[in-house]
Amino acid sequence: MDNNLHMLYPLTFVPVYRDYIWGGTRLADLYGRAPSTPQCAESWELVDRDDGMSIVRNGPLAGTSLSTLMQTRAEDLVGTSGAARFPLLVKIIDAAHDLSIQVHPSDDTAPLTGGEPKSEAWYVLEAGPDACIYAGLKAGTNSAALTAAVAEERVLDVVHRLPVRKGDAFEVPGGLVHSIGRGCLLLEIQQNSNTTYRVYDWGRTGTDGTPRELHMDKAVTCIDWDRPPPATRRSDSGETLSSETPLVLSPHFRIYERALTKTWRQEKPPTEYEILFVCAGEARIAGGGIQAHLSLATTCLVPAAVSSYTVEPLRPDTRLVRVRPPAC
Repeated sequence: MDNNLHMLYPLTFVPVYRDYIWGGTRLADLYGRAPSTPQCAESWELVDRDDGMSIVRNGPLAGTSLSTLMQTRAEDLVGTSGAARFPLLVKIIDAAHDLSIQVHPSDDTAPLTGGEPKSEAWYVLEAGPDACIYAGLKAGTNSAALTAAVAEERVLDVVHRLPVRKGDAFEVPGGLVHSIGRGCLLLEIQQNSNTTYRVYDWGRTGTDGTPRELHMDKAVTCIDWDRPPPATRRSDSGETLSSETPLVLSPHFRIYERALTKTWRQEKPPTEYEILFVCAGEARIAGGGIQAHLSLATTCLVPAAVSSYTVEPLRPDTRLVRVRPPAC
């Protein structure tokens, strides 16, 4: 099939599942997903990587990889030609247990460690009792203090603990020490990267019984020691008809939450793609001559070449997380 013969349209994808030792069962319990193992830590919703690849699920391009579309139609897909791969990675993360305390490199520090830069943001889909995140080092914490805290297993003395509830959003830039706490189910939007440097892992062992590797040398190089904990950002849209609230405006993406109680029509420039995620309810999207049903927790990529689209809510409580590229 010649992919160039097809007009682009709103695309949905087959999830790529990842199982890690801290994962849970909520992808199946809440969303009716069927990962290959009962315990599933992550669903990679939109990904263009060698270690995970999105495959189109709907319409004439069903079965086509995101990589193929980027190689053959990058300008139509993301608004710029010559891009090596899709710039973002979108995940659902189910933390039944605390993730490691970790840090990712920023654009500036990635060349120093040989990693990929990774700034991200989280939108809380569900939060259990006492759910929290850990983010940011307390004032006065330096390399020596952090290393000592790790060795003495008192890392929580130097890291901020932030309570979370459903609908909260947080910006987590590269360089910020952080962890997702148990009980959190999150939507994560991030730069297309898989570089993580573990600082502390709660004394856990891997499946082979040995402690999981830490990466203190590289972590220390990447940590932004003066960065404060992230602000909690939350929609203030309430019951306003089709209102939209900006949640995260970073150098790598912009994230909004939109309440839908009536059909919404969006005009967009040919240089911008958009990503929509159904965080509540369900909807129907139409654009490029194709309609698609978007059930709860469905991720949809609206290519740059789609000049307009409409989204019809199919339930009165329908809400979307909307992701756009950074402002020029």
